[in-house]
Amino acid sequence: MTSERDRDLIEKDENATLLFTVTFGGMEDELNSRNIVLTVLEASFMILLNILSLLGNVLVCISVYRNTRLRTSTNVYIVALAISDLLSSIFVMPLAAGVLISGRWLFGGAVCQMQAFMAQFAVYISSVTMGLTAINRYVRMCKSDQQYKRFFSHRKSLMLIVSSRMFVACYIWFLVFPQVPSQIQ
Repeated sequence: MTSERDRDLIEKDENATLLFTVTFGGMEDELNSRNIVLTVLEASFMILLNILSLLGNVLVCISVYRNTRLRTSTNVYIVALAISDLLSSIFVMPLAAGVLISGRWLFGGAVCQMQAFMAQFAVYISSVTMGLTAINRYVRMCKSDQQYKRFFSHRKSLMLIVSSRMFVACYIWFLVFPQVPSQIQ
């Protein structure tokens, strides 16, 4: 005889499995059919990439923090890109490594939704940050110093980065995520 709490836990686990299946399009069968060599190889590469991403991006942030000469408006974008990559290496890659190792989603529905949000957020925000960096470099090289300073002060660069991240978060939360629950039910 199962209690109401047990039924709720089973339903949440089934929803997480269904969300994984909807998100990865039946990838669970493919993950489970891999041989041990491929599983170890894929998981090892994911873990190695995760460690390299963590170390490299932390070093970028530490370098700019410790060296005042590196605190330029251009490097604000470099640090922002490093932070978006850190978000991926903290919230996305370890969970992906867990899935590669186990062949299934082990972390429940709430973590699945968080991971899906963070994966999309990191991808979009990296692209937006690279675009802002390209605009920054274009204005610096092709426009006058006065125009560059007018558009890309340290404060304005920070405001651009924060507002772009808020825009992307709202886009994912309100336009992308409302589609997911309807697919699960």
